[in-house]
Amino acid sequence: MKIRCATVTDIPAMADAYISAFKDVDPTEIWTSEAAADLLHFFLLAQPDLAFVAELEGKIVGGICGMAKPWWDGYHLVQTEIFLTPSGQRKGVGSALLYHFLSAADQKYKATYMESITFKGLEFPSSWYTQLGFTDKDDWKVVFGDVKVLRARLARKIEDFRASITIEPTGD
Repeated sequence: MKIRCATVTDIPAMADAYISAFKDVDPTEIWTSEAAADLLHFFLLAQPDLAFVAELEGKIVGGICGMAKPWWDGYHLVQTEIFLTPSGQRKGVGSALLYHFLSAADQKYKATYMESITFKGLEFPSSWYTQLGFTDKDDWKVVFGDVKVLRARLARKIEDFRASITIEPTGD
């Protein structure tokens, strides 16, 4: 097994591995090669020092990427994505990737915590995270919403004073 820094030229193989890792896990997420490549490119541009791939016999079988965010108690590792192809699973690849990721984050950022989101109701990988020492944060709740729905509801909420709001254009 070889773990190394990910590069832009790895993105197509990483995207294939990402799709392979999640295609049977969540049927509501339909990843295309382009969408997976965009996600991984985003991480690689945002924090290239925290993007790694794992190779078995010269083939990328997984990867990990995330970001170190300054917080009140030090850097937190956030938005971490770890993914393994079926052929890379149950061989210690995920553990090795996560160890290398955490070591790099500790060395460069003195990271204090790692936040991650995993699938609710699935035995694995939840059991793996628990075994490693991750815990549920009882006072946290993950929220998400459809942007169009949120904007429509907010437009109704601010309707009475909307005319008095000045919004400056973005720099684009």
